Amino acid sequence: MKKNFALLVAALGLSAALLTACTAPADSSQVTQPIASPDANAPANTKTSSVVSSQTDDSTQTLPTAGESVSINTPQPTDVSGRITEADAKQIALDHAGISESETDRLRVKLDYDDGVQEYEVTFYVGNREYDYDIDAATGTIRSFDSEIEDDYNIASAPSATPAAASASSGAAITEAEAKQIALDHAGVSESETERMRVKLGRDDGVQEYEVNFYVGNREYDYDINAATGEIRSHDSEIDDDYVSSTEAAGAAISEDEARATVVARVSGASASDVRLHLERDDGRLVYEGELIYNGTEYEFQIDATTGDVLDWESESVRD
Repeated sequence: MKKNFALLVAALGLSAALLTACTAPADSSQVTQPIASPDANAPANTKTSSVVSSQTDDSTQTLPTAGESVSINTPQPTDVSGRITEADAKQIALDHAGISESETDRLRVKLDYDDGVQEYEVTFYVGNREYDYDIDAATGTIRSFDSEIEDDYNIASAPSATPAAASASSGAAITEAEAKQIALDHAGVSESETERMRVKLGRDDGVQEYEVNFYVGNREYDYDINAATGEIRSHDSEIDDDYVSSTEAAGAAISEDEARATVVARVSGASASDVRLHLERDDGRLVYEGELIYNGTEYEFQIDATTGDVLDWESESVRD
């Protein structure tokens, strides 16, 4: 009897071993272990989570224990490939300004984005004049630039006077034609290359100045020129996406003369020759924008170039 019982136990053991082998995972080389912090042991007002970690049986690494933090690396965005270097952008700005780095102060270059375009912002001073450039990081194109006198800039000594400033000691003011030429010479273009040339005498911060504005292609140039000295107080240039070509302008339903007549009809006594305006695109619509200075008042307006409707009209008193 005892012998039969021993044989029965041995048979049952063999059956159990065979059953275990049949139900084992297909890939017994993987060991999976849940890692979690029991909610009961978690600090108040915190969330618990579980992390599943797997490793091979022959791995020398140990599995994290319950409650242990596991770092997860997040890929960081990469920079635009093929862009110009910071040094390239700096040199492009210096070459455009016509100066060397040794002449500058507070030179700063910063990589940034504007309207989805990666660009370098380059800023520096020469004397008390500030220069600002936005340079396309992919192409090296100067997207915009400006320069102006910073009256509050702290320098040890004033920069040497320019020939134009020296000639002002006589007290003679420059003419409108001279102001225009100063701007053209600085931009390195001839008047025949420009469109929509506009020169206006005004006053800013107590200084009488000429405001010179013109286009070369779709790039707009703006200059403020001291009317007494001929010094360029500020200037900037940028691509104007709303620029209207001559061909597009020819297709406008309302002519410039008709737009001027609309303005004069609102200002009794004014002459159409006093109205300055230009055609541009605003939110996809062709409009005439301009101004009229008459009898001590400045009028600024916007007129629909298709319907002739006055879209905007403002006026303010001006003093010389």
